[in-house]
Amino acid sequence: MPRIQSSIVIYPITREELEQLAAGGPASTIFAIMLALIGIGIGGLVSILLMGPAPKELTLQYILAVILVAMTLLVGVVLFIVWLRLPNPVKGIIEKVKAREMPPPATSSSTPTPPTLGPAPIAVAGPSVQVNVIEAERKP
Repeated sequence: MPRIQSSIVIYPITREELEQLAAGGPASTIFAIMLALIGIGIGGLVSILLMGPAPKELTLQYILAVILVAMTLLVGVVLFIVWLRLPNPVKGIIEKVKAREMPPPATSSSTPTPPTLGPAPIAVAGPSVQVNVIEAERKP
């Protein structure tokens, strides 16, 4: 059975970038509101359709319910279109982080040399995997 070589790529990331990724930007807020409005609109539409045929004399309550459901669905669809057209800041952050990829550790054919920075490599059972842990200084 052939040996499978695996590697782990370590990307340094700043706290600011991590917070931006966690926040998600305005697109995630618009997406959440859009999902809520479309869900409410579909629920109202199903309720109106299950009510049966429209009453012969359209009451004010029935007219308001139909208008409210239609407006909810319309605003949900508009927000969906806005969400599709919004730029995604997460992609830019991820590309910037990937551009700072750390170089892979040097490997030798006979015996591995211990790293000059940080603790020794961690060996994992299974496929050949090597992880170098590098500790950075923390600034207060």
